[in-house]
Amino acid sequence: MGGQRPRSVEGGHVSGAGNEEARLRALIQERLGVTVDGAHRLASLGLDSLALMDFVAGLEKEFRFRADQDLFDVETVAELAEYIREHGD
Repeated sequence: MGGQRPRSVEGGHVSGAGNEEARLRALIQERLGVTVDGAHRLASLGLDSLALMDFVAGLEKEFRFRADQDLFDVETVAELAEYIREHGD
């Protein structure tokens, strides 16, 4: 189909290769109840340190990547999606 990657909607989130930002936005909506776009600042999600650790652990499992120190430089949802693309399997 015209170069489009396959995707599906399962459990309230979008899955499919190359669609990390859409999957990430859906996951934030599902788990935190917040609607975000790519420019949304992660700091505004209001997560304390324990909630943030839990959220990152869930992201690592969902997107199959390993967080490192560079994650602390990520400020927006779009940057987080790019980080996941760069650090994923």
